[in-house]
Amino acid sequence: CGRGRGTGTAARRRPRNHLRSLGTAQSPIRAGRGRARGGGRPAATGRGDACAVTSSHSWSAVAMVKVDEANRAHVSIAVRGTRAAAAAGGAPRKKSASGGKIVAAAAFNVASTSAIVVLNKHVFSTFAFRFPILLVCVHMAITWAGMRGAAALGRFELKPVGFRGAFLLAVVFNGYNLSSLANLRLNSVGIYQLTKILIAPAVMVTEFALFRKSTSATVKAAVAIMCAGVAAATVTDVQVHGAGLVASGAAIAGATAYQISIARLQKHFHASSNQLLTACIPAALLIGLLMTPVDSLLTAEGEAALTPLQWWRSEHATPQALLVIALSGVAGLMVSLSTFLFIGVAGPLTYNVVGHIKTVTVLTSGWIIFGDYMSTQKLVGLLFTLKGIILYSVVKMRESSAGKRVTGE
Repeated sequence: CGRGRGTGTAARRRPRNHLRSLGTAQSPIRAGRGRARGGGRPAATGRGDACAVTSSHSWSAVAMVKVDEANRAHVSIAVRGTRAAAAAGGAPRKKSASGGKIVAAAAFNVASTSAIVVLNKHVFSTFAFRFPILLVCVHMAITWAGMRGAAALGRFELKPVGFRGAFLLAVVFNGYNLSSLANLRLNSVGIYQLTKILIAPAVMVTEFALFRKSTSATVKAAVAIMCAGVAAATVTDVQVHGAGLVASGAAIAGATAYQISIARLQKHFHASSNQLLTACIPAALLIGLLMTPVDSLLTAEGEAALTPLQWWRSEHATPQALLVIALSGVAGLMVSLSTFLFIGVAGPLTYNVVGHIKTVTVLTSGWIIFGDYMSTQKLVGLLFTLKGIILYSVVKMRESSAGKRVTGE
C-alpha cells in the first residue's frame, strides 16, 4: 500500500519495535484494555497506520519464520549430535563387543581343545590309562571344583536351573561322551572323521525340524562346501559295518542334542555359561560314575574293568602320570567352559564351523612345520574348507549387520 505524508517514518519504525517485543506476546487482558480505551475501535484509522500495521504483521511473520528455522536448526544439530554420540559410544561399541566375545570364545575353545588333545594323547598312550569314562569323570570333578571355587571368590553368582534342566543336560552330556567313545572304538578313523563332519548339517536339520529355525541358501551352500572340503582332506579309509553305523549315528545324535541343549537351556533359564555348567555338573558326574563299568567294553579283549585298573595302579600310577591326568582335568574344565561360552554367544552351527578351523590349522601346521606329506586331494580339500568357512563368516556378518540396521542399533 502507499505511504501518507508523515507516516512513512512511523511505518518504518514499528517493525523494529515489533521485532524487539517478539518474545513477549500481548496478553488478552492488555488487548481488552486497549480496545476499552479506544471505545472498541481499532487504534489505527488512517491509511498510514494501516500500512504500518500491515508491515508490522509482515515483519512478525518473517521473524517467526526465522525463529522456526533457527529452532529446526537446533533440533537438527541435536539429532546429529545424538546420532554421533550413538555412533561413538552406542551401537558400534555393542557390535564390537559382541564380535569380540565371539572371537575370544572361539580362541579360548581352540586353545583348550588343542591342549586337551595333546594331554589325553599322553594319558592314553604314554601312561597306558585305558579308562576314558573314568577320565571324563575326573574332568567333571575338577570342573565342578573349579567352578565352585570361582563362585566362592565372587567371579559369578550361582543360579539354580531346576532338577529337570540339570538332569536333562547331564544325560545328554554323558550320552554324547559315551557315543563318541563308542564311535571311535568301533569305527575306522575315516568313519569317525565323517561323523564329525555330519554334525553341522545335523544341527541345521534338527533346529529347523524342532524349532523352525531356518538358514539362508548361502549359509547352506557355505556349510556344504566346508563339509566337502573337510571330507576330502581328512577322510581316507572308510570301512562300514552294522555296529559301526549304529555308533556313528548315535554319536551324531548325541553331539547334536548336546550342542542344541546348551544353547536352548541358557536362553530358557537366562543363565550364563558358568551358571549352567555349574548347575549340571553334579548330576553329570553321578551318571558318569555309574557308567564307568562300560570302560571294560572299551579295553582290550579278555580284560576286566577292575583288573586293568589295579594293574595300572601298580605299574603306571607314577607322580608324573597323576600330574598329567590332573592337567588333563584342568584342560577338561577349560574345554567345558569354552564350549558353553561359545555356544551361548554364537550358536551350535558356528561352533561346528570353528571346529573345522581347528582341523585346517592342525593339518596345515603339520605340513609347514613338521614336513608332513600333503597330497593334492588333501590340499584341495583344505582350500575348499577355507572357502566354505570364509563364505560362512561373510554371510553371518552381513546378516548380523542387516539385523542391527533393522532394529536401529
